[in-house]
Amino acid sequence: MDTVIGNTGITVNSIHFDSRKVELNDVFVAIKGTLSDGHKFITTAVNQGALAVICQEIPEQIINGVTYIKVANSQKAWQLWRQIITIRLQKT
Repeated sequence: MDTVIGNTGITVNSIHFDSRKVELNDVFVAIKGTLSDGHKFITTAVNQGALAVICQEIPEQIINGVTYIKVANSQKAWQLWRQIITIRLQKT
């Protein structure tokens, strides 16, 4: 984690890298891909209810009430989160 802007004491429902799947109180992970850059969809995800955004670049326009988490590699952050959740689910 490089930078955090916003509230870190939030409760979220789910995490998505596809902005079309984001719902109220979800986290959106903006991943730079070969065909598309998820950073272009941050506003869409926030408009659909994203409470937090994990990104490699903080957007120029910060939306009040949204937490922005800047990481060096959002793809790796997504993969790490998926591993943690899988381990926790297996333990329950």
